[in-house]
Formats: sequence, structure tokens, C-alpha cells
Amino acid sequence: MTHVTRCNPALADNQRILNQFFSGNLHSDLGSFIQNNESAPAVNIKESVNDFRVEVVAPGFTNQELNIEVDKGVLTISAKKENQEVKETTFNRREFSPTSFKRSFRLPENKVDESKISANYEAGILHIVIAKLETAKPKPKQVIEIA
Repeated sequence: MTHVTRCNPALADNQRILNQFFSGNLHSDLGSFIQNNESAPAVNIKESVNDFRVEVVAPGFTNQELNIEVDKGVLTISAKKENQEVKETTFNRREFSPTSFKRSFRLPENKVDESKISANYEAGILHIVIAKLETAKPKPKQVIEIA
């Protein structure tokens, strides 16, 4: 038996548009992803009881070239790499060079303490720790004694 799929041509464009819209990275564990025209490095986002941890793959930068900002609930991670071509250098093959990037995440409302964000850069990975508010942490199980 052959399976026949019917497609209404009038709805085909609508379906294509919806598929494109929902196939993008519109949501992450930390909040909404805000796209921009610069390159976007890969990230890992982990959630624990006490904090969120963001790991950004950013090899080839110095601490001074990396920038982390929080403004109106949006965490923005960026790096600016000036094009420092050495004119005397001839590459036989060039497959990589650090490029500027920018990546933004909307922080969860009423869940994180924006004043307690720390970061360190080690082995090409930027590690960011975002502390949770005490009210957002799970409460331990209580046992109520009956009198």
C-alpha cells in the first residue's frame, strides 16, 4: 500500500514560514536568545540549585578583549578582535582566526541575582556563574510534627 500525502499549495508557504520560524534557537534554558549579525559562539548552560553556569567557547582572546554586561535583564557576552594582519606573513593554509562575536540571553525574571555574577577565562572557555536569588532556590522538605 502506498501512502499518499496531500498538500494544499495555498498552505505550503505558510507551513514553510512556520517551520523556519520554529526551527531557530528562540529559547534556551537561561532565557530567550537575542540574535544579531555577528558570529555566535557555542555555549553550554547548566542549572544547579544555587546558580546558572554559562560556558562560552571563545579561543584566542585575552581577558581584555572579552566583555560581559547585564542591562535590563539581558546578559550580553561579547568579544572584540581587531583584524591584526601581519603583512610579512604568508599563510600556506589559514583555517581559523578569532573573530568578534556577541551573544545575548534574557535572564529569568525573579530568579537570578544580577549583582552576583562572576566570570573567569581559562583554556579558551569563558566560564560565567550567575547566582540565584534565595527565593528562587528550592526549599528543603519539612516534616511537621503532630501535637
